[in-house]
Amino acid sequence: MSAEAPREEVRWERVGERSELDAGGRLKGSARGWQLLVLRVVTEAGDAVHAVENRCSHQESPLEGGRIRRGHLSCPRHGVRFNLSTGEPLGALTRVPIRTYPVEIVDGFVTVDISDAGATSSGG
Repeated sequence: MSAEAPREEVRWERVGERSELDAGGRLKGSARGWQLLVLRVVTEAGDAVHAVENRCSHQESPLEGGRIRRGHLSCPRHGVRFNLSTGEPLGALTRVPIRTYPVEIVDGFVTVDISDAGATSSGG
């Protein structure tokens, strides 16, 4: 009989109401110590909701005021761009990705899986 490694439970946390995410909307929230930024991106192909850690990996600046373009979020301080789906940076200022999280809308609330298993990059 083989022993399996313990699995971390998925930890879905409410971070706000769906109504706060109008077209191009942003929602700042926190869950279990993580500062989160939830973004609704509307394109011709439809809309998507992304959740990322609200911290630039270049100089720890908040990302909440950054511009969204072509699936990337730019840091308002130095312009580092991060892929909203993967957290991967573009450019030379940092090679460290930011954390991205699965996000769902449940019963009118924005919920984010903040478990380590849910995050798609280490960001640290």
